[in-house]
Amino acid sequence: MKSPDYVPYSYFYNPKFINQAKEALAFIPNPDQGWANPTDCVEFTCTGLYNIVIYIENPRYSGDTIPIGLPTRTFSIISNNVEEGSISAQAIPNCNLIDDWNAYACETDDIGTLIFDSKDPDR
Repeated sequence: MKSPDYVPYSYFYNPKFINQAKEALAFIPNPDQGWANPTDCVEFTCTGLYNIVIYIENPRYSGDTIPIGLPTRTFSIISNNVEEGSISAQAIPNCNLIDDWNAYACETDDIGTLIFDSKDPDR
């Protein structure tokens, strides 16, 4: 996944997971530290991968391998911001870090993406 600036909000309605291992349901990589350069994000790592929200409504699981421990109703998967310690995820009730995903599973439907549009030429 190579998206330094923005990953669109992802919405899945009634997804069916068949023989889905929990650790393989999602993975959100950390941003490439090479993205921190004077022409793109100055000395800061571009944060696009730290702002991912995947909304899963009414998932269904079947088969021999079922991802035990995941919500059976609506939940969101949000990035683990390792640079900031995922302060936002810690402030949201019912969010649990899943190390294999490098992300949090949050049992809520109240998470979104807020975008501030800059006037930079590379926006």
